[in-house]
Amino acid sequence: MGTVVIRLECAPSGFRGKLSLWMIEISSGVYIGDINCRIRTRLWRRILSELGDGRATMAWYTQHRLHACNRNGKKSVAGQDGMLLMSSPLKPKDNPSVKQI
Repeated sequence: MGTVVIRLECAPSGFRGKLSLWMIEISSGVYIGDINCRIRTRLWRRILSELGDGRATMAWYTQHRLHACNRNGKKSVAGQDGMLLMSSPLKPKDNPSVKQI
């Protein structure tokens, strides 16, 4: 069992109610719970299938390691030297390899 945090944005309200059966909603769209790997995997699959245009981020801690998943957001999860980092794409004006027309 491990602690899992899920953050939903623009998710269908019916789905938020279903998620609250497994986890506690500590703030609007932020859920926390102590669930096992099998339930966590099934919940994430359900989130991906029912999310639509919404966004979701899930983070969990197991065996002295932090993990994360992200869906439909502008940011992505990247691992670097054992740390999890959230990266966002560069804007064209910030990227020196992209020429402005």
